[in-house]
Amino acid sequence: MELNFDYTTLAETLQEHLPILKRIVYFGILALMVPIIPFGRSAKTSTQRKAPYLAYLFILSTWIMGAVGMAIMTALDQPTIKLFLVWIIIFLSNLFFILLNGRRIYKFFQRLNHQLQEDKG
Repeated sequence: MELNFDYTTLAETLQEHLPILKRIVYFGILALMVPIIPFGRSAKTSTQRKAPYLAYLFILSTWIMGAVGMAIMTALDQPTIKLFLVWIIIFLSNLFFILLNGRRIYKFFQRLNHQLQEDKG
């Protein structure tokens, strides 16, 4: 069984649906925050408390970097397939960074939270 992949069909489909791709990049990634909010509030263990912080960081970094990249490339009239591939690279690089450095990032947030608590009281 061979895998059929037609690059030109994908490029044409993306070119036809550029506004949908822009909406996903600008607003769709923020919609991922909605299911995380109840999970973060009901966290009991330290691992469960760590997950929402990392998910928020992933979503916000992907949203900011993707929106800036999409805006720049759209202003330069780049082909839509390039926009899509750049956004996928941004998404995957943020995902791997968060997964591989999750423990350090969470410790940073804990120290920051502790310092803020000391400054208040």
